[in-house]
Amino acid sequence: MGALRGMLLLALLAAGASADEGPRALSVDPARSGGYLVADLEFENLLPRPLENTLRSGLPIVIDCLVEFQDETSGESRALLLRSELNYDVWEGVYSLRRDELERAFGDFLALHRACHRQEALPLAPLGELPPRTSFHLRLRVAVNPFAGGESDRVLRWLAETVSDPRDPGAREFRLDLGGLIDGFIRSAGREEGWGESRRFGPYRLDELRVIETAEEDPS
Repeated sequence: MGALRGMLLLALLAAGASADEGPRALSVDPARSGGYLVADLEFENLLPRPLENTLRSGLPIVIDCLVEFQDETSGESRALLLRSELNYDVWEGVYSLRRDELERAFGDFLALHRACHRQEALPLAPLGELPPRTSFHLRLRVAVNPFAGGESDRVLRWLAETVSDPRDPGAREFRLDLGGLIDGFIRSAGREEGWGESRRFGPYRLDELRVIETAEEDPS
C-alpha cells in the first residue's frame, strides 16, 4: 500500500509540474487595523487538478506564502510565512483548512477553493514599529506541495522558524537582502519546482492606508 501511494504521489507531482502557470499572488490590499499593518491577499492557480486529486486521495496539501515587507524609507525588510494545511477526510467527505490555531471545515471542494484563494486582514507588522509616513512595497511568493516529509518539509520548517511573525515578540527577523536570501536557499535546497513567481506590489504609504475598525471588546 505504501509503495502504491508513493507511485501515485510521484505521478501527480509530475502532472503538476507540467502546468503552464504556477501559484502566485494576484492582488494585495493593505490597511491599518487594531494597531497592526494588515493586508487582504488574493491568489490564483493554487490548486490545479493534479493537486486537487492528491488532496482527494487523502494526502494533505501545504500552501506556503512568503510575505516580505520592504521599507523604502529605511531600506530594511521583514517577512513572515503564512502556512495553510489542507486535508480531506475520505470517510466523512469533509475538507478542512488549518492556519495557525484556527481550523475550518467545508462540505465541498469549491468552498475550500474559495477560502484558500483569499486571506483577509493578515497581520504583517505592529504599527508602533513603523514610522507613520513610511513608504513600502510588499513582495509575495507562494508554494503548494503535498505534505510528504523529506527535504521539502525540512526547508519549509526552517523558513517557518526563521522568518518573523509579528504576533510573536520573540520571533527573529531577516533584514536588508531578505528576498535574495530566501530565493538562494530555495534554489540550493532544490525546491524551486514548488514555488511560483515572486511578485512585488506597491508602493504604499502607511499614513494613507484605509483603516479597518475593530470590534470593541465586551466589558462584561
